[in-house]
Amino acid sequence: MSSDVVRVPLYGIFGDNFIRQVAVEAGNYREVPTTRGTFIEVDRNSLLNVLKVASSRAKNMVKVIPMNGNDQKTYGNVLKVLGFNQADPAWKVLDSYVPEDNHFTRGDFTPISFLKPDLYEYARLPGRLGNAHTRKIINVPPGYVILAVAGWVLSRLGSAQVSDREWVGVHAFSNVRSALQTLIDHLITKRIPGIKPETALSLWLAIKAIEANVSVDNLILEIYVVSDAFGKKPTELKGGFSVDLSRLLSRKELLTPNGSTYLEQLASMALSINCGQTCERDFAIRFTNLVYEYVNGSRRLEDLLYLAYREYIVNMKSSDFCKNNPARCYAYRYAEGLRRSSG
Repeated sequence: MSSDVVRVPLYGIFGDNFIRQVAVEAGNYREVPTTRGTFIEVDRNSLLNVLKVASSRAKNMVKVIPMNGNDQKTYGNVLKVLGFNQADPAWKVLDSYVPEDNHFTRGDFTPISFLKPDLYEYARLPGRLGNAHTRKIINVPPGYVILAVAGWVLSRLGSAQVSDREWVGVHAFSNVRSALQTLIDHLITKRIPGIKPETALSLWLAIKAIEANVSVDNLILEIYVVSDAFGKKPTELKGGFSVDLSRLLSRKELLTPNGSTYLEQLASMALSINCGQTCERDFAIRFTNLVYEYVNGSRRLEDLLYLAYREYIVNMKSSDFCKNNPARCYAYRYAEGLRRSSG
């Protein structure tokens, strides 16, 4: 193995997603299966550049890597072994860290909970229920932990409210270099309107990608929802799903006709659990589902126009139509924009 390459072991745990995202952003990497397991080999200079990017973003984040008490103890020991002060913030560690080969040869540390939320007894993975049999006794080397911290920063889309008292963290992974980072940099507030329904989230993310000038059309995101660690509670994986933005981005003129933002507003309403009757969430969900089907080619424009115009005609006598019926108002204006732009 060349001295210009860093070889990082993979362990078949959730943390591997963070390592892979770092490698994707580095650009010059390959995944190597061996009799001793699978490794990712990354160009050393490219890896150092990605760590600088992660450091810069971490510096602007309110909190990096929520941890419980056990996590903090393990992470502190990792920092100590690598020559850092245990109180050093993540951005400083990522900015200063220089990966050496011996940082990846010995697995001395129990993974911090954000690296293995899929291995807890009650964790849920897409298509698989977690149980006691999915637990594994795994130790990871210190370099793996630091690169995973970088991957956490580079994959964190933000947070979303899923109930009156519960917020979750949302991570996205992509195999397209830079596209995800461009999108994340654009999401300044790091707060997502919600995560369900997936059709509305797909529309919302696609519109944000358009605003951010994401330059690729074939963008597929693997979305994972986590309950962040705090107190004595470890990080827990709540679920995951794929969001294919390829078709949406290839027909971007249908999402923002004449530069309008009405569909973004409707998608936000459909996703927000606090929307309720005040902004007509049920209608917003119904309409955005129809838009999603139309953009993907399974519905006609006439179907969408019919729903929007019918609701407008029924409620148009109200002098405060848009104030009292915001979702229906946005739907009508969006539909009008589509009709005009389609000739």
